Amino acid sequence: EVAAFAVLRWYIWLAIFPFIVTMSRRFPIETRQWPKNAAMHLAISLSVALAILAFYAFFRSATGWVARPGGFFSSYRYLLFSRLHWYVLAYWGLLGIAVAIDLYWRVREREFRTLELEGQLAKAQLTALRMQLQPHFLFNTLNAISALVHRDPRAADELIADLSELLQMSQ
Repeated sequence: EVAAFAVLRWYIWLAIFPFIVTMSRRFPIETRQWPKNAAMHLAISLSVALAILAFYAFFRSATGWVARPGGFFSSYRYLLFSRLHWYVLAYWGLLGIAVAIDLYWRVREREFRTLELEGQLAKAQLTALRMQLQPHFLFNTLNAISALVHRDPRAADELIADLSELLQMSQ
């Protein structure tokens, strides 16, 4: 029975975790309004802890597990004084995990955007370099061809063919 109760406790916190993630995004601690949002999280953590304790007390009294004289209220009072601080700490621990996960994904997204922008910058720089080099390259090549036309017409013809292929590949 103790193991079943421990498993139930883990399942409850697992079920509450999406709510904690939602609250961490709704009331972010890492903003300028952190004092207000931290106070809100304190209130939420106390509410969550009290609700879980009420559920446990109901579960204990309904199942007769660790029955106390006085039923639900006696069990609730016992849980309130013995477990409340642990459940508040558990909420804050899970809140820390949720914030850490969100921060990790934000950093990853920024890194991805940075890499994307660096790629676009490199492509733009390469295009600009190509635009600068192309007229200069063509001028030099055409001068070389004009010099070869009279001296070695066959080499000039091959150079024109090579230039033509190079220009086709660059487009």
